Amino acid sequence: MESRRYRLNRSTLGVCSDGEKRFCATVPANEVIEVAMPDILEPKQTVQVRWCNRVLTMFSEDILERGTPMDDTPVQRNSPASAVITSRM
Repeated sequence: MESRRYRLNRSTLGVCSDGEKRFCATVPANEVIEVAMPDILEPKQTVQVRWCNRVLTMFSEDILERGTPMDDTPVQRNSPASAVITSRM
């Protein structure tokens, strides 16, 4: 699936799940997230993003306000790393 990469200018919260519980994850400033192209840029909705080999749900408005598109070239995936778990829901 093609996706678009965005570099976040400020730390941004997302929600991820381990199958049983949901967790808030903070994506630090200057990190790159990937967003499926058809899902992004519609205000007042949530979208799934890939960051550090995890799938998170984020508000599209947060991405629009805090993110900068990397370029116009669609990509496949980011390199893996670990998310920062900040709290449990």
